[in-house]
Amino acid sequence: MTHRECSLWCWLAMLLVALTVLPSGCSQDCSRPDGYELPPRYLPATSTAHLLENFLLAYQRRDAEGIDSLLSADFLFHFCEEDQSRPEIPESWNRGSEIEAHQGIFDEEYVQTIALAFAYGTPYVDTLLTTAQDTVWAVEVTNFDFELFGTPRSHPGEAPQLYKVDSGQAEFCFHPTGAYDPSSGEPIWKIVAIRETTSNAPLAGKRPHPAESCTWGAVKSVFR
Repeated sequence: MTHRECSLWCWLAMLLVALTVLPSGCSQDCSRPDGYELPPRYLPATSTAHLLENFLLAYQRRDAEGIDSLLSADFLFHFCEEDQSRPEIPESWNRGSEIEAHQGIFDEEYVQTIALAFAYGTPYVDTLLTTAQDTVWAVEVTNFDFELFGTPRSHPGEAPQLYKVDSGQAEFCFHPTGAYDPSSGEPIWKIVAIRETTSNAPLAGKRPHPAESCTWGAVKSVFR
């Protein structure tokens, strides 16, 4: 090997070492100011936990289309027993009504603030909805805390009121759709039903009273 060849190989070896110790990019996002946080993103709909996290995120974003994307075509929302005793509230309603209700509670023109938080457990087979052709899984949602300050679109001009659900409960029911996520190959899930099980005495009158504990379904029925 000539002296020139030896020098070339030494230079290439030094370059290889340098490349292995350099970071693959800036350790911080250099295009953003200090303190900037990336906005949360919807997770792939490949698990019940992901759908529940996406449900919370849709509330944070006031994103009715985000809620719509989580629901199956035959989705049903089942009102709690106390709400069903009120003549203006049905036993259940379908996906279209659920989306209309969320469009109402997300409407920035009429709703000043809205917040939702809850805890959830592990999925189990839902014996009420499971059939020989379709296994439906349920997740119990607890500590369901919902708060809204605003005016229903159907009552423009009224002073905004505070509506609250404290420590509510619900069952979210899911099933795999038969489709698969193109990136991971995992099954895609949808929410097929929500059963509110919050136990509160029915409120007098058609509308929940301001700042009085009520049910999620009752609030949605007012803002639909």
